[in-house]
Amino acid sequence: MGIFGRRGAKSVAVPPKVSTERERARPKRILVIGSEGHGKDVTSYSWDKFPEGLNVADFDVVILNFATFEENQPLAAAFPPERLPAQESLGRLFFAERTELIAIGDPSTQIGPEPEGHGFVLASRRSVADWLPFWFRIEHEVGSSFEVKDEDWAFYFSRLSTYEWFMGSEMGARFQDPTHYFRTIGITGADTVRPFYKALAETRFGQPIALAFQIAAGRFKEPLGLVVNYGDQEVELVRSSSFVYWLPALREMSGAEAVDLILAERFRISTEQRRPEWLDGYELPLEEEVADEIAALEIESEALAAHIAKARLRAEQAAAPRALLYEKGKKELEPVARDALRELGAEVQEPEREGIEDGQLLRPPDAAVIEIKGRKDQIRLGDVRQVVQWAADAKRRDGVTYKPIIIGNPHCGTPPPQRGEPLAPNALEYARNADVALLTTVQIYEALRRHQEGHFDEAGFWSAVFAAKGVVGL
Repeated sequence: MGIFGRRGAKSVAVPPKVSTERERARPKRILVIGSEGHGKDVTSYSWDKFPEGLNVADFDVVILNFATFEENQPLAAAFPPERLPAQESLGRLFFAERTELIAIGDPSTQIGPEPEGHGFVLASRRSVADWLPFWFRIEHEVGSSFEVKDEDWAFYFSRLSTYEWFMGSEMGARFQDPTHYFRTIGITGADTVRPFYKALAETRFGQPIALAFQIAAGRFKEPLGLVVNYGDQEVELVRSSSFVYWLPALREMSGAEAVDLILAERFRISTEQRRPEWLDGYELPLEEEVADEIAALEIESEALAAHIAKARLRAEQAAAPRALLYEKGKKELEPVARDALRELGAEVQEPEREGIEDGQLLRPPDAAVIEIKGRKDQIRLGDVRQVVQWAADAKRRDGVTYKPIIIGNPHCGTPPPQRGEPLAPNALEYARNADVALLTTVQIYEALRRHQEGHFDEAGFWSAVFAAKGVVGL
């Protein structure tokens, strides 16, 4: 699990693209979730009225009023956690340009019903901070002495008399492998998340009571450009987020009033007099008619969102074979390679035990033992000797003559057109003498492309593979 940078670490930022003057002049689109009535220029919903199909990434500023759950415990206990904005849409928001995400309230506030069962249970209630791609421990302690560290937020802390929580020292990335998370928010090539933060205000002991986060998406690869050092690991920066701010609730005013304060002071949006709750009992007939229309549209929107989610899943599955061009490793490359070979018409059996072989490939009347290998350089002599040994072991075991085939992704960090010779010279000589074929994953990718276009010669492809001594000629 990745660990946060040290307290006070500098934020890493990707130089923003130059926006057009029209884009800069456009008024910010602001969404408030958790309270209503923040003025005609602000889109706002209470938690129980937040539309499920609404994409928060369509807005420039999103304010999450989690203080409402602290003020209304029955709402927090009964609120379905799945009704919170999706982790993916919030991720797309704060990795977009010119955006801000502001959360108000205790990050450890729990929502949803208590888990079923008695005594010790593994399941727990969701917290309002679960949408972040990292976690941080909150310590609860009441105090009144603190120092403002960011003058841009001095207006807010001038209304704070006491704090009730601060951020502890335990923190880290939420995912052991955040690759799927980054893909769902449109970021490719990232496999680690690195949060950076600064305190907006601190206790007298230097503990943050309000935070500004910036999140770096990186990858553990050899340095190709800008490199940031995290301990002993080198991480190449792929993309950096906009800031995410987390503020304490102001006990002297409601969460909704705290939102009004931020809108007025930070965004110069004056709010109208807050509507009283009893006003909902005075709806006009035309309002009810429009409300029914909105309800029908929301049902359509939910159905459309479900179709979009399924289409995105199909798109992710359709793009999976692209891993053939850059991945290496047992968990990353091997499953994709086996699936691709099956799609091309071969029967591929999983290895019964690791370390014996990487599987068997059957294409009657031919059979092969395969080794799946990705390297940053050439396929080596040791790789060729290993698959030859595997084929010999399999023959003694099964009484079948297996052709040794390497499914290789040499030079995996280099674009395919720029790759050099796939086999080292001594490995090539050994492969020719031992009847070893090297089928590169680039060749498999190209065969898949032709197969999907309807131009794939399946018989010719496999004939070439089993006839090859050295690199398969296609």
